[in-house]
Order: sequence, then structure tokens, then C-alpha cells
Amino acid sequence: MFAQVFGKISDHISWDAVVDRTLARFARDNQWTTPSSFCDESVVHELDRLNQLGSQQISLVLQRQIGERILLSRELAKEFRVAMYWLTRARLDARLRGTATYQQLTDWLGGRIRLVSELKQYQIFSKVNRTNARHLLGSLLATIRNAGYPGLVVTLNGFRLLESKRANDGSINYTKAALFDAYEVFREFIDNTDALDGLFFSVFVPSDFLDIANPKSRGICIYPALQDRVQDELRSQKHANPLTAMTRVSDRVEVMT
Repeated sequence: MFAQVFGKISDHISWDAVVDRTLARFARDNQWTTPSSFCDESVVHELDRLNQLGSQQISLVLQRQIGERILLSRELAKEFRVAMYWLTRARLDARLRGTATYQQLTDWLGGRIRLVSELKQYQIFSKVNRTNARHLLGSLLATIRNAGYPGLVVTLNGFRLLESKRANDGSINYTKAALFDAYEVFREFIDNTDALDGLFFSVFVPSDFLDIANPKSRGICIYPALQDRVQDELRSQKHANPLTAMTRVSDRVEVMT
């Protein structure tokens, strides 16, 4: 499911780094001196040591910027900007960072929260689900770009998709229904390309994935909506189609004459 993919992506994100880079950017916008990276102490105290402006003044300015540029941002989904607001606020004060706030919010982003009622104090009233996951991913991409990263690369191993035999080695076994769900997620990523700026999403599959001649194949032929978006738009393998939406990547080197 899309929500599960977002949860795995979230678990691989260094939220500490994203939050620190976001606050560092706010500080630089105020013409303040910033360290190459913040240490474990309070960000406010570290900025005060470098700029001698007073901890209270620095805290007030950063809190106002967090409210204006994160909490009120229309670029971010509501639940995401609330979560990011509390993560950055917790980073301003080392004491808050040690509370359950940080863990609860990262657990929610990773889809591990058990009861959504645990997050009502942060004004978050729904779990990460199929409906909001796409908007949360778009918000994540916008946030990491605003933090100074060029974007996000996601790789997904899809070799188990075509395996009909059950494995007992701990890897995922896909029933026919789960296979349809996975292909639906791939289709959603393709259709949301324009809304996911800064994302390179790659799925590694065996060559049989593109086999449309075999009626017993578990490849794209069983899901026409994905097949229409992935299959070659030009049958010739030796000529490029300048209007195609897809790019063929191969380990073969062919010289065109």
C-alpha cells in the first residue's frame, strides 16, 4: 500500500538532520552565524554562543519563523506541517527533545502508531493511510528540498513480485490480491509524477515483469492500468521515440548507424 511505502521511506529519513538543516536555514535568513552542524545541546544556546543575541531573543524569532514557514505553509499537508512544527519546536529545547514528543511523531510518520488518540495533543487526528500518504510524501519532498537537499532517491526491490512459490526465509510473499495492490502503488507513483517534485523512484524487477505474451505471467499483463503506462510506446528497440514518457535503461551498448 502507498501508506506502507511512505512509512518505510520515513523510517530511512534522518529527521534529526532535516530538522537541524531547516533551523539552520532559518538562522541564516536572519543573517546569523551557524555552525557546520548542530551538536546535541539546545540549538538556541548554540546560536546564542555564536551570535551573542540572547537565548530568549533567538528562541522567539525562531518560534515565529517555525509558525509562519511551517505551521502556516500551504505547501505542506496539514498533518505533516503539524508534525514538523512539533519536531522543530522540540529541537529548540534539549529538554523537550528528550520527551515522548519526538518518538511519537516519528512513529506516526513511520506508520507504527497504535492509537491515533495518542497524538490528539498535537492536533493530529488520523493515521498515515492510503488517502493521505501521497500528500504526506509530497510534503516530505518539499521539506527536504527546503532544508537544502536536492531531493530523494527511493529504490524498491520487486523481484519477489513474480515469485508464486512461498518462501520461508522471511521475505515477502505476494498473493494475487497483494500483487494487484503493489501494481496499483506503482501506477499511483507514475500518475503523481507532477506532484512529487524531487523524487527519483526506481523499482527493480526481473525481465519477465514486461512479458505480456505468457498468459500465466505475474507481470504487468495482469494489470492493464500499469501496462498502459509502462510498456514500450514504440515497438522498435533500435529507434528512440522522442515523444515517449518512459526511458529504457539497458546494460547493452548499441551503436546506431
